[in-house]
Amino acid sequence: ETAGNIEISYTYDENGNQLTITDDTGTTTRVYDELGRVISKTCY
Repeated sequence: ETAGNIEISYTYDENGNQLTITDDTGTTTRVYDELGRVISKTCY
């Protein structure tokens, strides 16, 4: 996906949960529990 001049990419797990978002500022990673709730979010 492109927003203006910024390219944004996403990855998902087999349940459709968003695992990563990557753009020009870095990557945000999420970890989910067995019920699909976010239990960890890391930005780097």
